[in-house]
Amino acid sequence: MPGLSPRNIKIVLGSRIPVLPVGFIILVCSALPAWGVLIETTWTGGTGNWNVAGNWSPAAVPNNGTDEYNVLIDGGITGTASVVSLDISPTITGFAIDSGDTLGINNATTLTLQSSGTYSNNGTLSLNSLGNQTNLVIGSITGGETLTIGGTGTISLSNNTNNRIYGAAGTNRLVLGSGQTLKGAGQIGVNLLALTNQGTIEATLSNSLTIDPSASV
Repeated sequence: MPGLSPRNIKIVLGSRIPVLPVGFIILVCSALPAWGVLIETTWTGGTGNWNVAGNWSPAAVPNNGTDEYNVLIDGGITGTASVVSLDISPTITGFAIDSGDTLGINNATTLTLQSSGTYSNNGTLSLNSLGNQTNLVIGSITGGETLTIGGTGTISLSNNTNNRIYGAAGTNRLVLGSGQTLKGAGQIGVNLLALTNQGTIEATLSNSLTIDPSASV
């Protein structure tokens, strides 16, 4: 794969339709799930925890459910270096991390990225394991999904092998964009993620960075 730093990297490679009573039709329709919307939510600036509604505009903690969330950190707020600490394990449908801003995945938490979203990292996305599994999960269990992280930022892994980037299904694929640098220690793939590396991957710390994709290009 292009852009790999050799230091301490391990690679493992036609029927009739019956007429129903009106009451029955109303009952069935009322049981249908509500349709959700995609909400664009913006970090309001500064340092703080993800799981605080007041840190977001609109004031709700981003975590996909009926509605889905596209997260902006921090939406171009000038003069503010925002540092967001992920203190829960949410699922989102997109993010944009601005230059100078940081989204940190705390020890023992997981951030899941829905493959249908757009992801731009011009700042820092960090995995901060202190010994517990700390995860960035790509796509859903459906499989066969591709997600690209673009921009000119850094994905930084702390000096712990329990930092993990992998797919919710082994047929999901992560495309690391040409402007991205992934560095540190941990596990990429865990044999549960196809990987297309167009950027730079560097083992820069004393613990190992293991690359074990289910497939690669």
